[in-house]
Amino acid sequence: MAENDIQYSRENTIAAWHRFIESGTIPEGMVRRPVAESWLRCRELGVDPFGATYPHMSRQVLNKMQQENHVLLSYAIPCLRLLRSAAGAGGVSLISPSLFVYYMLSEYESEPLSYGIYLDERTCGNTAMSIASHEHEAAFLHKYEKFRLIDQTTSSAAAPIRVGGELAGYIALSVTSGLSSEHMMALVNCTAGFIGELYAGGLGKDGLMAGCQRIIDLAHRPILLMDSTGAIIAANSDCRRFISAKRPDGSPARIADSLVDLDDLSCFSLDGSAHGHNSCNIRTIYNTTFNCEIISKESICFPEGNKFAAITIEVSPPGRQVNAKEPAAIPSLPSRPVNVEYVGVSMEWSKIDHVISRIAKYPSNVLIQGESGTGKEVVARTIHNLSGRSGNFVAINCGDIPEGLLQSEFFGYEKGSFTGANREGRMGKFEYADHGTVFLDEIGDMPLSMQVSLLRFIQERTVQRIGSNQTKPVDVRIVAATNKNIEEMIKNQLFRNDLYYRLNIIGITLPPLRDRKDDIPVLAQYFAKSISSQYGLPVPEIDPDVYNIFNRYDWPGNVRELRNVIEKLLIMSDGQRITAHSVYAYVFDYDTFNGSRIAGGEASEKDRIATSLIANRGNVSKTAAEFGIARDTLYRKMKKYGITANRGVS
Repeated sequence: MAENDIQYSRENTIAAWHRFIESGTIPEGMVRRPVAESWLRCRELGVDPFGATYPHMSRQVLNKMQQENHVLLSYAIPCLRLLRSAAGAGGVSLISPSLFVYYMLSEYESEPLSYGIYLDERTCGNTAMSIASHEHEAAFLHKYEKFRLIDQTTSSAAAPIRVGGELAGYIALSVTSGLSSEHMMALVNCTAGFIGELYAGGLGKDGLMAGCQRIIDLAHRPILLMDSTGAIIAANSDCRRFISAKRPDGSPARIADSLVDLDDLSCFSLDGSAHGHNSCNIRTIYNTTFNCEIISKESICFPEGNKFAAITIEVSPPGRQVNAKEPAAIPSLPSRPVNVEYVGVSMEWSKIDHVISRIAKYPSNVLIQGESGTGKEVVARTIHNLSGRSGNFVAINCGDIPEGLLQSEFFGYEKGSFTGANREGRMGKFEYADHGTVFLDEIGDMPLSMQVSLLRFIQERTVQRIGSNQTKPVDVRIVAATNKNIEEMIKNQLFRNDLYYRLNIIGITLPPLRDRKDDIPVLAQYFAKSISSQYGLPVPEIDPDVYNIFNRYDWPGNVRELRNVIEKLLIMSDGQRITAHSVYAYVFDYDTFNGSRIAGGEASEKDRIATSLIANRGNVSKTAAEFGIARDTLYRKMKKYGITANRGVS
């Protein structure tokens, strides 16, 4: 390992980050210069390293930016699809010179945290994108080089797109693991250069295919490009070393001589992306056959009409079958430390979990925001459990206690201090939680008069019982929670601005269940197991069709509602297998549920089916599963409404 590699190692960078957060100084030689400078800028801008919030998506700016850059978009999108194929995973983005993300392609395309926002350091901390804009060249950022904890889950690279020497924008690639910095930099530089060449014009078909070839050649897995007839028009070196057909005269066959032979050619439709494990055969015109498995497919369509699919495959030599992979299983319950009280596998929840695990040991106050039922108290208990604090966890619902009693509930009272008081007096919640954690639920419901008292406690860290002249110091960490918009309440003078900033030292926003549906299977399993144990029932199996129904529901009551549904299903099924029939029998009336979710009259049913088919790239089976109906039923509805799988409404 070279000296510089040792200096800039993961361990040294993490140690330097901790020192910088605590003291504001960066040990010399332990952090790359661009990274150190970005940390300093973030600190000067007042960026919270423990913050867990992002700006809201600006749809108005997004629509305007996409309209203004529609020509660049038309060239960039197919290139970004190729880039994602070559990278193998992660997300790719197109970003304006002003650092606004106006196109993104990834498994998390709908996630508002990174789409339709400005990636400036003031609001989002440092990114490869922000460093590239400061350095005026391509940049890479390891996940542990990010300034904010919540962002330390992905590594990223970004490169400028230049047209005629002028900056037209940037592209960015982010991955959780698997790619080296050199590989990511090569990919973004190559793709950005190709986009610039296309936008400038004059490449022609040969130049276009040469650019596509350069991108897929950077992939470390077999990728081929195939047109609508099944002809392979290009392949990277990893693919070519498998597909090496011979002509009858013994000379090597061109890759373009090879054809795809599939039982179901529809899986190679050029209308969209597909992921999964579909077995197929690649057969050359000289009858050499290769057994393959399709790992992923991206539809590539350039403005000039050049349209093809980029297909990632796993190839076996002739005569040997690839071991067929089982369909993706329902995620099993993740293993969790005994003191962690929540479950989740989604990207959204992983970010929250990462922040919780990093901040738990520090005494800083925490403000948790989120809709009712998202698990705010569960998160608060987990923070306490992971903190190592020796005192009690005390939960107080600020909305359940009458205003006149809040003072005594918080700080206690001496005997005889008021009519009806306990003869012996009473210890307050804050005193009882000494060396522990006080959880202030529904902090937005706290009256202004009590907000003053709470602010005073935070400043002084002492309690004074009603009727006493004595103060007592207490060591309490405060975790507050609300489902209200505190910033809006501040504007309306319903919440103190100074108290908000005292509580929101570390802010955590919990996503609603509808935005983290990848967690529904593991949550359902977790609740089924815990409730079964509580009631002495066997743990039931949950059919996959149940999750199809759950995924179509918006869950206004969030995780709490899901738990209640599982409890009801478990009781009504007497611990036996939970099926789609059980759900419709005991939770959702079939006609009502499907009517509200799908139909609501013929017109909306027609629109819903057409929209779903478009979203599913014409996949009838997947669409039928989403609606909880048989394929034949869906085909009858499609015929009734004049809907085709490929074109929507005819």
